[in-house]
Amino acid sequence: MSDSGNKIIEVARQELGRTDETRYGADSNEAWCSEFVSWVYWQAGFPFTTGPSGRRWHLASVRRIKTWFLNYSTFILKGHPDWYKFTPTPGDYVCFGNDSDPQSHSGIVESLSSNGTLRTIEGNSGDMVRRKSYSNFRTNKNFNKWVQGFGLRCGKRIRIPNGRASASSSGNNRQPYKAFDRRYDTWWRNRTHRGMGQYLQMVWTSPQTITKVSLEYGNHYPVDYRIYYFNGLFWIRTKTIRNNPRQSRAHVWFRPLKNARGLKIECLKYAMDDYFSIREMTIQR
Repeated sequence: MSDSGNKIIEVARQELGRTDETRYGADSNEAWCSEFVSWVYWQAGFPFTTGPSGRRWHLASVRRIKTWFLNYSTFILKGHPDWYKFTPTPGDYVCFGNDSDPQSHSGIVESLSSNGTLRTIEGNSGDMVRRKSYSNFRTNKNFNKWVQGFGLRCGKRIRIPNGRASASSSGNNRQPYKAFDRRYDTWWRNRTHRGMGQYLQMVWTSPQTITKVSLEYGNHYPVDYRIYYFNGLFWIRTKTIRNNPRQSRAHVWFRPLKNARGLKIECLKYAMDDYFSIREMTIQR
């Protein structure tokens, strides 16, 4: 279990059996499943950030939580190409619904059993914080509400302390010399001529375990690209992305890459002009 997953589940378990919705910021007799999720994340130190003034952690609806994950993290919707591949992590968000109302209930992943049963902790489940179980959750509709998607809340951001960045080519002051500063007013760019094999890469001095990379693009972005990790000796391809639409962010997650010492993005197809840029690369584990 990740560091954040441990903290989130520890907080949620302490609430089992509680029935007082006002504890989580909800009004009396109000549906409070999303308030419970918001409160647990806040108490665990991983709050939402777009709620009302003075209570940014407080998102009071399934729709608002789902929107937050779509904009700031990763949301895997049922039917996504990776729906049958990824593994929900303890502490992740669960969106429930049915055909008529696909986003009507919120929960938190507690565990996933070896036989594929999803176990959750949910607020406002029979007016109480309860444990629930969902067998064959990816396909099973034999519930009042079934799983519609997951928000990936777990993972610890890694501030890479030092290392080096390089590119296959550079020019016009577009060299990636500030790839580690995490500032939004600097850009990490690669000057290319639309040739195959152009890349941006980061190599750091200490090994890391990586589960997710968040990319924030500039005006120029890769449409088709590959991601590699460095094991200290070789670059090993781990993901190929095709037909990436124009967007400000992309999220790529992996089965844990252990003892990785670097990441590389190799561009195969460009969106416009003759270079691509990445404004920020955030690593999580």
